[in-house]
Formats: sequence, C-alpha cells, structure tokens
Amino acid sequence: MPMHIAFYISGHGYGHLTRALEVARSLRAITTDIGIHVRAPFLLGQVEDSLGFAPDTFQSTRLDIGLVQLDSLRADFPASADKLAYYYGSEGDRIIDEEAGWLTGASIDAALIDIPPRAFDACDRAGIPAFGLTNFSWDWIWRDLAEEEPRLAHFADLAEKSYAGCRLLFKTVMASGLDAFPVQTEVPLVARISRRDPEETRRLLGLENEKPLVLLSFGGEGLRNAQPPDAKLHRRYTFIATEPMPDPGPPFKYLSDSQVRSLDLRYCDLVRMVDIAMSKPGYSTIAECVANRSALVFSDRSRFAEYPVIIDYIREVLPSEHIQMEELLAGKWSRPLNKLAAHSPFEFKRVRTDGADVVAKRLIYEVERTRSGQQKR
Repeated sequence: MPMHIAFYISGHGYGHLTRALEVARSLRAITTDIGIHVRAPFLLGQVEDSLGFAPDTFQSTRLDIGLVQLDSLRADFPASADKLAYYYGSEGDRIIDEEAGWLTGASIDAALIDIPPRAFDACDRAGIPAFGLTNFSWDWIWRDLAEEEPRLAHFADLAEKSYAGCRLLFKTVMASGLDAFPVQTEVPLVARISRRDPEETRRLLGLENEKPLVLLSFGGEGLRNAQPPDAKLHRRYTFIATEPMPDPGPPFKYLSDSQVRSLDLRYCDLVRMVDIAMSKPGYSTIAECVANRSALVFSDRSRFAEYPVIIDYIREVLPSEHIQMEELLAGKWSRPLNKLAAHSPFEFKRVRTDGADVVAKRLIYEVERTRSGQQKR
C-alpha cells in the first residue's frame, strides 16, 4: 500500500519551500510508491520547479504568516501581530478543522511541517503523526520580537503549545530556539544541490568567458528603494537577478523563470555557476552556497533572533564578506565585493549535504513503524 505524506510549509520566504521539497524529492527517489501532497501558499509552478515533478495533490494553503515583510530585509512587527490574530482566531480554527478533515479523508500517513505552528494542530485533530523540519521556531522568533511588539508574546505562547504536538523534529544546521519541540534529532544540511557543470550552465545562458558572476538573491521583495551600484562596477562583474525579484534593468542580466525552466535549469544550478552570491542571511541561501560552493556577500537584516546563529555558521564554513544594510541600499557594493574577490579562487570547507536523504529515510521508517503498530493492535 503506498505511503501518503503531506507537506505543510510556511509562506515566509521560499527557503522553507525549497528545503521541505528537497525531502520530497528524496522520498520519490527512494520509492515511487509514495504520494506527495503539498499544502503551501505558493504557486503550483513554483512547487513543480522545486520538486522537478508535479505533486500528487497541491493546495495553496496558508496556515501562518511568519512575519509581514516590508521588503526582503525589513519586517513589519505590528502588521505581523494583526495577521497572527487572524490565524489564531475563529477563522484560523475553521481552516484547521478543514485541514484535519482533509488529512483524514486523503488517508495521509504523516505530515512534514516547515514550520507553521497551526499545521501541528490540524494533525493533532486528525490523529496524524506530525514531523518538523527547521533550524528555528516561530515561538522563539516572536518571543524575542515581543520586546518591540508586545502582542507577539501571546502568539509565541500559542505556537509553543502547537509545536508540543510534534512527534519528531528534524533539527538542521544553523539551529537555535527549538526548546518547544519535545523530541529532536540532528540532521545534516538540507539543500538543493546542482549536478550540472558550471561551465555548461554559463554556456547555456550565454555567459561563458564572462567577468566574475554575482547572483543577487533577495527573494520576491527584491531591494526596494535601493540605489544601483556605480556603473564602473559593472565593468568588473556581471550581476544576475532572477524572478521573483523584479527586473532591475540593464546592465543587469535578468533571468525569468520561463527562461530558466526552458533550459531545464534549477536555481541551484545558478548558484553553482556564479562566483559570488549577494543575499540577506537566511538558511536557504546559505545552505545552497555551501552545497554548491559559491562565495557570499551578506547583508544585515531587521531584528531576527536567528541572525547571529547564521552569521556564525557563514563565518565558519563560507568565503564571505559582510555589507552594511546602508551600503547595500546606497549601491556601495565595491568594497565587500572587491575584498572577497581578492581571495579567488575560493577554498570551501567539507560539509555534509545529505540532510534531505537522511530525513526521507527516517520518515519512511517512522511511517512503516506506525503502520506496523496499528496492525498489531
């Protein structure tokens, strides 16, 4: 009898989506006798791009807000509290009841959650084992931010109660603030890994024999109100931007999703192709730079408890350089880029990157064990 796994994924950034769906890719690589069911507030095309195939079912379900972002670097804390009141209010309860009904009706064996707290509530009501995958928890983030927006403390308490229903948390690298999860196991880095030769990717995109390539990785919000870098910098580097970031216009090289897809490329192929990525410090980008051996220029971001943990990891494993947020937004990119580029060719530490396989195998084991226990009863 085939297994059926539901994936509940936070809408707060693409990193949660790509991380969780790497596990789904590993599950399908291990066995085709498994149903992949994605419940996440993204477009089906984005899900298919991350998976490399169509999920068995998909619903653009949102069960959390994480934080409301002003742009890729700054969050709106009062607006976040307003949104959380909805998801933890009567309408949120109705959505959770609907999800519990779907879980039961779809004969779901288990859910992997990254990391909307209320998804654990839905699994609890349906009697479905819920597993977590993350390096931080929202209760930890919200409790820290309550110093600036006191209403967030209440939602941190509620999230902590939700997370207590997690059967097992897969704790990735760059982890902190996970005390709400009662049972945890550490896993290696979970990241998309390119199998393409970087020179081949450059050729496909017409970028062979180019200057050093710099990938701008700032998500759908991009760099609002940022000034472009000095024109002289374009003579030394080729800057690449991709969807969902808005097209900054020439002389930047812009790659649309359709163009990347038509060449059978994945985002991780671009990370592997470039010399340097520029990004805010978040799990997904850091993981992909480590897995695909790209150096990094990283910026500040608004208050976020995860930030110091990630910075420590960057400095431990990646050739990197810091850029102040003011420098980034003012287009003053020369100093960090030139300082980092001076160390090319870069040296990278060896890091285990098979976390997705580790999680997938353990999930299969846990589902089989649950089924075996049910049969004995």
